Amino acid sequence: MKITTRLIISLLLVSIIPLGLTGYAALQGMQRLSDLAVNESTQMLTQLGETIIHQRAECVADQVALYLAASPELTTAAPETLRGDATLTALAVQPVGETGYTALYDSNAVTHFHADPTIVGVDLHVLAERLPDFWAIMEDSLDGAVSEGYYA
Repeated sequence: MKITTRLIISLLLVSIIPLGLTGYAALQGMQRLSDLAVNESTQMLTQLGETIIHQRAECVADQVALYLAASPELTTAAPETLRGDATLTALAVQPVGETGYTALYDSNAVTHFHADPTIVGVDLHVLAERLPDFWAIMEDSLDGAVSEGYYA
C-alpha cells in the first residue's frame, strides 16, 4: 500500500471516528432532553387539568350555595322539587373540559343532578364494589370535605 493511501486512510479514520462518536453523543443528549421536556410538559398539563377541575368544582359549589341562599324555600323542598328547578339544574351540571361535567349528590350519596338523567336519584353506594377507586373518592367527600383522586 502506498504511503499516500495509508495517510488518507489514517486521516479519514482520525477524523471520521471522532465525528461519529460526537454525533452519537449529541443524538443521545437530544433524546434525553426531549424525554425531559415531554415528562415535564405532561406533569404541568396534569397539574393544570387538576387545577381547572378543582376550581370548577368550587365555583359550582359556590354558585349553588348562592342560589339556595337567594331561594330559601328550596332548602326545605323535596328532592323532586329541587330537580325540577331549571336554574338549579343548570348551575349544578356544568361542563368541565371536553368530556367532563359536574354533578351534585347529597351526604347519603344520592345523586340529585347529573348529566345522565338515568343517574339522577341513584344511590351511589351501588358503585362501591364495581368502582372501588371512585367510591373511595366519593366516600371521603360525603361529610362535605374536599376529596380528589383518580379512578378508572
